[in-house]
Amino acid sequence: MIAQKARIDPPPPDDEPPTVLELQATIAMLNAKLAVYEAVPQPGEDHWCVFKRATKISGMKREKLRRRCESGEVEARKVKGQWIVNATHATRRRFEEARLGRSG
Repeated sequence: MIAQKARIDPPPPDDEPPTVLELQATIAMLNAKLAVYEAVPQPGEDHWCVFKRATKISGMKREKLRRRCESGEVEARKVKGQWIVNATHATRRRFEEARLGRSG
């Protein structure tokens, strides 16, 4: 059996419309960005987000997350192999600091 080389097509010219796969990839990327930059939660509203969008958290990050959970700053749980955090208070503080012109 002879192995065949994969054929690499040149990129489409600019006048061609994007393919369905390209559009789906763009939508997925924008949805991922939207999940990170959600609106500021209102008082009493929970704000859950994926922790660093990673399925594994290194030891140092896990320890930092544990300390933040113990201090009450964030609440975390593992859902379908991903850590998600309730970052309501931290998110609101970050937006307030940005609004006042201070950096994190």
